Amino acid sequence: MYDSTAERLREISCGAAPLIEQPAEIAVRLAPHQIAAAEYATLAPRMILSDHPATGKDYCAIAALVETAERPLLVSAPPALLALWRERFQRALSDWHVVEFERSSDITPTALRGPDVVMVRHRQLARTSRLLEEVGFEGLIFDQCQMLACHWTQLATAARRVVAALPHGSRVVASSSQACATPRCLASVLEVLGLLGSNPRIAAVRHKRSWGDVPDAAELLDGLRGQCLLARSTDSVLALLGSNGVRPRAV
Repeated sequence: MYDSTAERLREISCGAAPLIEQPAEIAVRLAPHQIAAAEYATLAPRMILSDHPATGKDYCAIAALVETAERPLLVSAPPALLALWRERFQRALSDWHVVEFERSSDITPTALRGPDVVMVRHRQLARTSRLLEEVGFEGLIFDQCQMLACHWTQLATAARRVVAALPHGSRVVASSSQACATPRCLASVLEVLGLLGSNPRIAAVRHKRSWGDVPDAAELLDGLRGQCLLARSTDSVLALLGSNGVRPRAV
């Protein structure tokens, strides 16, 4: 049976131009592939953003949530990248209230009430997941999601808990160029998103060391493009940019 939603998701993941306009709230001019990421999110509430490096995945993720999610939003990232995320949000959404925390002990129920965007380090997410679960975030960006590859770690366990506690209709973007680097990594990211159960063939190969050990790897990944995997090549991004006379913003 023909599935128009899956087909459109696959088209976007292969580099199709967007069919929607830039989210009106975003003040900076987005590139076409970043607007296309927002369209992808309208069709895939839980998505893996795995475009090639240096193609502006940060603005892709922001656009995806601004287009589809209410506030408040949660961003979890390694400490070295939080300043970049803050700068991106301030440029794109200057009137939004964005907070981050120096210490995990600063993350309290009072501090979590009011901000439009809460930014935490991955270690803080792991340590305060029970508090974060209670906030009712409407959207989550989990940056560098390859760090979830070992599904038994405190971070991966906390990420699963936080995502599972999100309200119905919430949106999640798991972002990393390495999200699909190995079967184990991809399976663990899907598990955090709550999508591993609907992908039993990927669950069955999560123990494999590399995709070279999976005979139908290309088929599995192509199928996932029509469900939740936005993974565009540099060439496809450049083709869109060339047709619009703009350049990508670095991740």
